[in-house]
Amino acid sequence: MDRLLSNPHVHAATEAIYRSLVQWVVEPGAEVVLVVDWSDLTRDQSWQVLRAGLPVRGRTLTVLEEVHPQRNYGKARVHRAFLARLARIVPAGVRPIIVRSSR
Repeated sequence: MDRLLSNPHVHAATEAIYRSLVQWVVEPGAEVVLVVDWSDLTRDQSWQVLRAGLPVRGRTLTVLEEVHPQRNYGKARVHRAFLARLARIVPAGVRPIIVRSSR
């Protein structure tokens, strides 16, 4: 499992996988809600997950996620980079509405 998660080829492919997923679920030209939220990854809160999800049938389908150390939690530069990646995943013509948690 460790070898899989540390494989740079897997990480390089994640954006393409998320993009394909969004294209499969979202109709061209649609207006969609994307929920963006930070969550604790570890009990000691030393690692955080920044995640964007698409609400589908009462569940949230993850369309992008990143892991960050606690020191990057809530940093504007991290959010800007995340939103830039999210923009590359959302198909052209789709109008996203970003809803952010107020944690």
